[in-house]
Amino acid sequence: MTEAQSKTEGDGTTEEGADKSPSRKSGRRVITASVWVVVARVGQYLFRLGSNFILTRLLLEEAFGIMALVTVFGIGMQMMSDVGVGPSVIQSQRAHDPKFLNTVWSIQIIRGSLIFLACLIGAQPFASFYEEPILAQLIPVIGLGTFIRECSSTKFWEASRRLETRQIAMVEFSGALVSAFTMIVFALIHPSVWALVVGNVAGAVTHFLMCQFYLTGHTSRLGWDSEAAQSIFTFGRWVFGSTILTFLVTQTDRLVFGKMIPMQMLGVYHIGAMLTTFAPSMLRMFADKILFPLSAQMREKGVDLQGVYRQGKIFNNTVAGWMLCGFIAGGQVIVDILFDDRYAQAGWIVQILSFAAWVGIMPLAARPVLLAKGNSRAFFLANLGKLIVMAIAMPLGFHLFGFPGGVCGFALSELGAYTVISGAVYRAGLGSSWGDLLVTGFLLGVAFVANAAARAVASAGGGAIASAIVIFIVVTVAWSPRFWTMYGTVKRLRNREL
Repeated sequence: MTEAQSKTEGDGTTEEGADKSPSRKSGRRVITASVWVVVARVGQYLFRLGSNFILTRLLLEEAFGIMALVTVFGIGMQMMSDVGVGPSVIQSQRAHDPKFLNTVWSIQIIRGSLIFLACLIGAQPFASFYEEPILAQLIPVIGLGTFIRECSSTKFWEASRRLETRQIAMVEFSGALVSAFTMIVFALIHPSVWALVVGNVAGAVTHFLMCQFYLTGHTSRLGWDSEAAQSIFTFGRWVFGSTILTFLVTQTDRLVFGKMIPMQMLGVYHIGAMLTTFAPSMLRMFADKILFPLSAQMREKGVDLQGVYRQGKIFNNTVAGWMLCGFIAGGQVIVDILFDDRYAQAGWIVQILSFAAWVGIMPLAARPVLLAKGNSRAFFLANLGKLIVMAIAMPLGFHLFGFPGGVCGFALSELGAYTVISGAVYRAGLGSSWGDLLVTGFLLGVAFVANAAARAVASAGGGAIASAIVIFIVVTVAWSPRFWTMYGTVKRLRNREL
């Protein structure tokens, strides 16, 4: 595939746009690519939400609790063996060299084999620790799914490098769709946690097949180039350390709660936590796909990055504030609409974790700007700060107030990361955190009013759907002025030279 073909497939531009300025076309290309990433993320979230809507009516709560532990173990094995092969392909100048790509694929297979072996060895001790014998059977199957995914062709990373986000979105859509469909069909036939595990493996097989036969690029073969391997491992050593810390700060809640609360309650917690993941994941994409390339380009030209940071913050705070304000106000209403009475306690979990997500999103616009300035140390320290607060607040909260206190302690850990990033932002001359306090106060005030209005509707005999509509109206009206400001921000970003 030629470079011109790649551009045409990646962003849909044609020769008809040749009259436009290079900066305008470049900006639109990144925006278009990012739109496809958003579409993929939204699609995956909706598939997951829709399948859980059905599966919670077919399976017992403990099935989701057990699956949460299985997932944590699998993610742990993946993150603790991450040497950054994907980013290596994306950033390497040898990304078109068959020897380099064959080495990457060989490393992937070795990694997948080691993960599968670790799952075989670690399954029984993990099951014994949590006193759930079925974990010893489920974890090796998840390990097999991981091995299959690791055998996927390097065409996936080549497509990512070429910004062929439409093709990547199709791969991810297909995997999510097949996984959800398999889970539901299996649950109808054999309603147990095995439905969730088999669906996970089916998604991995779909990913492998789509990468092999749908994407274009180099056909992967076993091979080894010492120079290529050395460059991958040199690049990946920093990824390795970072991902271990990221695993600890993102999965500790399930590891700790899995030992301290009944498996049914862990399943309820897992469902509640799932509902709050969309806004943070989407805005991290925005930071990585739009703000980071913009910041890097402007930094090279010696342009002050304060404007980029301010515009990114307006976008983040508006989108996240609107969504999470609704979740904080109506977490219980959302859960009542989507799930049955067994999951009622997920309502307050959604509310607490939504506020934690808000605290985590507020400094997110600083990430690409600080990285463009060469400050990656701040994010390592931020994760470390979050882990320290978590280690103190979670057990203390659990000891004083039980499970709700433990959840609040986990939510408070975001303040550790926020404090570190805010200090780095101030030292970089990007601004202070006083504005965050004002927006947070506004968010909580609107959430309180919306929640009170929903309660009034419920007292008057309105159902959960009527309460949800009232919350949506109140929150949307309150945040609408900020959306006008955000619209101008998006236009300015679109016209930048990215």
